[in-house]
Amino acid sequence: MSKIEEIPTESVPEEVQDAGVESESEEIADGSTVTVYSRAEKKARKALIKLGLKKVEGISRVVLRRGQSINFVIANPEVYRASNSSYIVFGEAKIEDFGALARQASALQAGAANANPADLAAAAKASGLSAEDLEAISKDPASIHADLEAAAAAGGLQKADEDIPEASEEELVEAGLTKDDIEAIKSQTTASNGAILKAFKENNKDVINTIVTLTA
Repeated sequence: MSKIEEIPTESVPEEVQDAGVESESEEIADGSTVTVYSRAEKKARKALIKLGLKKVEGISRVVLRRGQSINFVIANPEVYRASNSSYIVFGEAKIEDFGALARQASALQAGAANANPADLAAAAKASGLSAEDLEAISKDPASIHADLEAAAAAGGLQKADEDIPEASEEELVEAGLTKDDIEAIKSQTTASNGAILKAFKENNKDVINTIVTLTA
């Protein structure tokens, strides 16, 4: 007679959403200028901050070349510099075809050193682009890197507002910042404790947005 053996069913744990995860739709006060980032972007920014990257101010436009005529243009980017002189750029990249512009301005590019601003402006207007667009075409990677280095040396991090009352590190901790948070913020900014406390409260106690505010 065959023996029937009962095999217990394995219990499969249910997936439970972490109650501690922040809501994607946090309430923001009216009139606030806080920039809201997705959860994935927050994680990416936090990881970059831990790498010791420094934010570079004063850059309004970044052009990335691809081939002879296609460029990726990032307007109003956020640029970070690593210790090895590498750069990381955040922003929306748009494709611009500079082929037509390059053909129309070939004479200017051949003698870019002798081109005057009026000529550059006229060529740019004919192509529907700015003089800066035209000038960017003639820049090689070394020149672009030199521009980034100059911007970094010119004063990257925003200075604290002297009118903000000073605060102690204990006050920062009482407000909800951990010592790791304080260290991360100070590694990215030159802000005083008072400025950090003010920005932290204004950004609903979000560390990443606090850093972005202090370096914007």
